[in-house]
Amino acid sequence: MLRGHDEKNVASLIFVPTQERLPEDMLRLERIVFRPNGQPARIVCVGVPGIGLARGSDNDLLVALINTYIEAGCPADGFITTTAYALLKLAGLDTTGQYYHALAHGLERMLNTTYHVTDGWFDVRERRYVTASFRIIDNLNRTHGEPEQGRIRLDRRSTLRIRLNDELTKSINAGYIKPLNLTVYQHLPSVGSRCG
Repeated sequence: MLRGHDEKNVASLIFVPTQERLPEDMLRLERIVFRPNGQPARIVCVGVPGIGLARGSDNDLLVALINTYIEAGCPADGFITTTAYALLKLAGLDTTGQYYHALAHGLERMLNTTYHVTDGWFDVRERRYVTASFRIIDNLNRTHGEPEQGRIRLDRRSTLRIRLNDELTKSINAGYIKPLNLTVYQHLPSVGSRCG
């Protein structure tokens, strides 16, 4: 059994929309999610043209990033270094060419999607819900092969250096995490059943 963690805000807010596919021109998605205490929280996701919004399949990558950060000892600067291969394995995904392509796109979406959470992000240190706006990834550096059609092409040898956003790392460092059986998580049949 592979043990891991999930950040509680990400899990309870179903932070990344569960839809596997979104129209390419959809650059804004607004939804209401009920916090654990029953109060509504408003989440607005805003993407950029040509990249789009983070979507259901990116949630597996987010879980892998959270666990990579925790396994790295929760570095104070928020930076983690890993390989594309290791991130795919931790996400429970195959390591064939198409998955590296999907990983590259997913990381780009998480770097470029901005989340606006109104009265719903729990600040464990302050013991209150706050309004926050941020991206999941603040910095993304990667080694890669020749670009294809202007897009980065990751492969088995690609090294990733990723800085997670302060809101996410502060919450993890404050202990606002929950155990997650990654073996069971990776075997759930759909993104919708893995969220929440």
